[in-house]
Amino acid sequence: HLREIVGGSLRDRGVKIMAKLGKAGQIPDLSRLPLDPARAVKVGALAGSIAINVKDRGFGDTYRYVITFGTGAPDYDTATTTVTVDADEAIDWIVKRIEPKQLLKAKGVRIEGDLTLPLRALQLLLD
Repeated sequence: HLREIVGGSLRDRGVKIMAKLGKAGQIPDLSRLPLDPARAVKVGALAGSIAINVKDRGFGDTYRYVITFGTGAPDYDTATTTVTVDADEAIDWIVKRIEPKQLLKAKGVRIEGDLTLPLRALQLLLD
């Protein structure tokens, strides 16, 4: 699934969306994200996991990425929180540089389970 983002169909559709928006077909600039090891340690101390389901309408598939916090073993089938997004909408948000906290309230985002876990993780990383 990571291959689809880096060099496959999702990357190709992302380039098309960027072209429609008048942006260069390149990987979004993530340099604005702060890199603070102390924050990373705090995020690692959280308990639970977040599954991110990316729906690919083009291939009728869903790509699932699971982030496990703390020292627990990854559980790919059951997550504390599941965030589901459409791939095309997600690419559009990245290109438009929508703030991460705003994405949790975006129309195309569906959150199930512990609604506070992604917010706490973002607050620790970004505030």
